[in-house]
Amino acid sequence: MNMKKVIDWIIFDVSGVLTQFTFGNSDEYSIGNARVNTSQLEKIYKDPQYRAYMLGDISHKDFVKGFLAHEHIDMSVEQFDRIFLSELEPMPGMKDLVRSLSTTYSIAVASNEGSVLSEFRMEASGVMPYVAKRINSCDIKLLKSDSAFFQKMLEILNSKPEKCVFIDDDEINVKAAKSCGIHAIIFDTPAQLDTELKRIV
Repeated sequence: MNMKKVIDWIIFDVSGVLTQFTFGNSDEYSIGNARVNTSQLEKIYKDPQYRAYMLGDISHKDFVKGFLAHEHIDMSVEQFDRIFLSELEPMPGMKDLVRSLSTTYSIAVASNEGSVLSEFRMEASGVMPYVAKRINSCDIKLLKSDSAFFQKMLEILNSKPEKCVFIDDDEINVKAAKSCGIHAIIFDTPAQLDTELKRIV
C-alpha cells in the first residue's frame, strides 16, 4: 500500500524535537545585578506549579514569579524570560525536514507547555511558516501522557488515527498516541527520524 495516499497529518513535539534547550551554556547567568546559577534554573521543571502551568491553570507571570520566589532567585520575570530565550536553539536539520514534508503533508505541533514558553519555543524552531495547527496542553487542559490528549487532537485536526503520524522524544507520550491508533515515532536524531518516517510515509 502506498502510505503517501493515506497519511494526512504529521505532528511534531516541540521541545527536544524541533528545538533543543538547556540551561547549560553557563555555570552562572548574569543580567544587570541579577545572578543565578544553572542548577537553580533547571529546577523550574520540578516546580510544584509546573503541571498547573502546562495545563493553563496559572499564568506565565504568576508561574515564573512563584518559581523565582520559591528558589530565592533575585530576578524579574522579564530577566528570566531573556535567559530562557537565549538558551533556545532550533534542532539541527529539523527545519529543512519539516519544510520538505509540508509540501506533501499537513504539519501540526503538539506540546506540553504553558502559553508563553510555548511561543518562545515555536519562535526558536523556525518552522512556524509550515505549521497548520498547534495543539498546546495549556489550551486543551490535557497532557500528552493522557490518551485523551490525542483524542482531542484528532478532533481538532478533523482526522482519523491512521491518517496521522506523531513524533515525540518521550516514550510515555508516544505510547499514549499509539493507544489511540496513531502512528507514532520516538525521536532520537533527525537522521533516525527521516529513516523511520520513510517506512510510514
